[in-house]
Amino acid sequence: MKLMVFDVGGTDIKYSVMDESLERENMGSVPTPQDTRENFFKALKDIFDQFKDEVDGVAMSLPGFIDSKKGRCNGGGWLKYNQGMSIGPELSEYLGAPVHLANDGKAAALAELKRGSLVGCENAAVYIIGTGIGGGLIINGEIVNGKHFTAGELSLLHTNFDKWTDPDCMTGLNCSYRSLIKMYIKEAGLAEDTKLNGKEFFDILKSGNEIADRVLDEYAMLNAKNILNLNYLLDFEKVAIGGGISRQPVLIERINAAVDKLCKEADETYGFSLPRPEIVLCSYLSDANMVGAYLYYQHDMK
Repeated sequence: MKLMVFDVGGTDIKYSVMDESLERENMGSVPTPQDTRENFFKALKDIFDQFKDEVDGVAMSLPGFIDSKKGRCNGGGWLKYNQGMSIGPELSEYLGAPVHLANDGKAAALAELKRGSLVGCENAAVYIIGTGIGGGLIINGEIVNGKHFTAGELSLLHTNFDKWTDPDCMTGLNCSYRSLIKMYIKEAGLAEDTKLNGKEFFDILKSGNEIADRVLDEYAMLNAKNILNLNYLLDFEKVAIGGGISRQPVLIERINAAVDKLCKEADETYGFSLPRPEIVLCSYLSDANMVGAYLYYQHDMK
């Protein structure tokens, strides 16, 4: 079975044609429309129409509180025009093909649990660094959805109880890759409107830039604190880091170093620290959402 697979993010829509061996071909990406659902649907159709004679259906991962059975986005996510909307049935009619939706973080978690870095885990999580922070929780070997499909919405975690309504104190903003860029621009004294992407930041880092090095340590510590807070609650065996930025090995190295430092400080302060999870790369890196979307379709659309 071949499927057209979409990974809808806040910035880009990635796509590929995928078969049962999870081999991907015709991969590409287009900017995610930011204005209307009509333009969102049109962007999907423009891609789908190129491959519609090759595929049996459409598997899609996207942000938000996704009810996969009804094909509905109940809320949340970066794409406001999808909130509270039925998407799957309408898109299926529009494209003339079966459509299955899955939350992006849960799709990544399923990919890693079934075929990737989390195979065999009972309690684990994926932590996807992108426009926000995607999350997928695995408890007792199963993906956790929650009554309202909101389990694993790590972007909504607050990091400062004294500033509950400040969006800059939410994980989705202060731990996203955009936050890393924003931190560097500020520390380097650059103009606020400076254009810089993740690859350019890591190129600066590799050149030996001390400011970039310090900023990456600070950024890794923010993520390490979030991961440990989750671990205190759920006692993970592993946490798999994904998203485009995860392709930089130094990021995982710094997050692991920050976790070690926090655990050591806890031990010195309190006389003990809880077991820490193994922090690893997602096997599928930034493609985990697409692989998981395929696996969800394969399971749910039998």
